Amino acid sequence: MWTLLAIVLTVLGADDSYYSTDQSQQISREHRFVFVHVPKTGGTSFERSKVFDDARQFHQIGGHWTIGAMMAGVSRDRGPLSTFTTFSIIRHPCSRFVSAFNYLTKGGNSGDKKWAAKNIGNSTLEEFVQKLDLHQWSFAKHELHLKPQHMQLFYPNGTFGVGLLMCQEGWDVGMDRLLSVRPDMKGLLPATTHALEMHHEACAALNPETRSHIEKFYALDYCIFNFPSSPSEIDTKKCGQLSQAEYSIRRKDCLFYQSLFQSKKIKQTTLMLTKALDDTVTSSFI
Repeated sequence: MWTLLAIVLTVLGADDSYYSTDQSQQISREHRFVFVHVPKTGGTSFERSKVFDDARQFHQIGGHWTIGAMMAGVSRDRGPLSTFTTFSIIRHPCSRFVSAFNYLTKGGNSGDKKWAAKNIGNSTLEEFVQKLDLHQWSFAKHELHLKPQHMQLFYPNGTFGVGLLMCQEGWDVGMDRLLSVRPDMKGLLPATTHALEMHHEACAALNPETRSHIEKFYALDYCIFNFPSSPSEIDTKKCGQLSQAEYSIRRKDCLFYQSLFQSKKIKQTTLMLTKALDDTVTSSFI
């Protein structure tokens, strides 16, 4: 027979039996919170915070899960997961790519090192980008740290799966945004501001051809999340502020213009794709 405490835990989403369904996912049943960890966005600090102390009592925490995988089975045997706050961190695509390259070539786990030895070797960043472009970025699509960010954050049907989004470049703004929705989490969040390792200068130092190749591969990240070409131009107060519905619409329209440019054989640039969308859609978000 259910005790009063068990009933309360079930309602709050902290029933012990549900932890076994979470694998190593960043889900706090106690705090009713789901964190989608996009690689190289500062997510490790968040993952190691007190937010997931309850989950760590039952399983390891880690991995770069998609929102779809994290919410899978929600209607059957995952408990009240659909009522939890969903949260993620994104980052300027160029800065993130530079960070990922440095991580893969100078650190990483055994699997990362093996992948880097095979696919990067002794190449410089710009040589690696040339190699990626020669192969149409095919092997980058299967490396978690290089995959476009939007691939983790949308469901297969095109719906944006995260209720609250922040940008690493605006860390403090993002933490304040989260606390405005979840004031009960004060004292649990990571204190770091991630002011270091922004790679603004590294992106600015890349030659135009390399920057162009990076922007082409991550065109949908630039367009959907409205990133400027240069990381230094990010409006940290606005970055990541749209709603789930607005991001879903934005993805649909970005895909439309990308397909349109391709069908007309127009040499697409990131700024062209974003501008085409902003001229017709952004006004509906203001």
